[in-house]
Amino acid sequence: MKLSICMIAKNEERLLEQCLEALQPFDAELVFTDTGSTDATVSIAKRYTNKIYSFPWCDDFSAARNFCIGKASHDMILSLDCDEILKPEAMGNPSPGELRGKLQKLMDAHPGELGRCRRLERVGEGENSQENVTHVRRIFHRRIFHFEDPIHEQLVRLDGKKNSSYDTGLVFTHWGYDLSREDRIRKAERNNRLLFQERKKHPKDAYIDYQIGKSYILMEENETALQYLESALGKEYDPTAEFVEDLLFCWGTLSLSAGRAAQAKALEHHMAGHENKAELLTLMGRIHASNGFWQQALEEFSAALDIPECSVPGNNTYLPLFYSGIIYDSIGDREMAVECLRASASMGYRPAEEELAKILC
Repeated sequence: MKLSICMIAKNEERLLEQCLEALQPFDAELVFTDTGSTDATVSIAKRYTNKIYSFPWCDDFSAARNFCIGKASHDMILSLDCDEILKPEAMGNPSPGELRGKLQKLMDAHPGELGRCRRLERVGEGENSQENVTHVRRIFHRRIFHFEDPIHEQLVRLDGKKNSSYDTGLVFTHWGYDLSREDRIRKAERNNRLLFQERKKHPKDAYIDYQIGKSYILMEENETALQYLESALGKEYDPTAEFVEDLLFCWGTLSLSAGRAAQAKALEHHMAGHENKAELLTLMGRIHASNGFWQQALEEFSAALDIPECSVPGNNTYLPLFYSGIIYDSIGDREMAVECLRASASMGYRPAEEELAKILC
């Protein structure tokens, strides 16, 4: 297959073998760059490839990734992290031949575009973890694209033109934030150390403030996170950029949880172009409800239920049904309240079961 899988790593022994084993159906070249591991990372990688290189760590993920892709034999690159594991069952369990054939056709048809993969994001630990869905751009032509930004690196066209992308059909589970509270905080603190260095160089960059805010969320410092998310919203940014939907969702959710429902209503001014995002529709419904605009809230919840997919589980199914049930109960429509809560409860949402029990007792 005319594809090189490029990975950088440091102390990734926990999931590395599982990750590399899952990549075998690609039958692709694996280029592995180690940035200073002290565990078994390199010895595990040697079982799968002889193209292993060392790169002195310099607090720059993009530099490491660009070094790695420069060692590849093929121009088409699949760039992965060691905690991203291919999930064939979410892709219909294609045979290795089917997987390679379909992907090769897509790459041949879209050489100047970025291949987008679906990533199932494990967040939290143990019973409190949940699986969110994100889309990440992972396949590219190295003579057309390269990485920029030292942390949370992004693929950028070398000619400066705007990116476009296509769906590869590939699905990965990302375990990078399936960590203990202590490890999450440690990772977030490391990220912010690098991000604040970049913020000094690029004070007008909304994306950097967004990532700082996300790090503070991982550190459970929501008030500080909200400040940086608000700062990001106040700066100039491309409203079609991939990070914007998550920026809006995080900002609106934190504003609501901080008791700032009136301010959170400003989210509706940022909704243009995101009307088909169930998590934003449900959030907007909650904001309207918190401000006493019942009918507007119900309309948002109804719209969310019509969206077939969403990034945050429940926002196109049991959550809008639950919140609708709460509103109907508040305005005295017991029949509709029971109908909505019963539907939500049938999907296993316990708060709906509890509210339903209160109404029916």
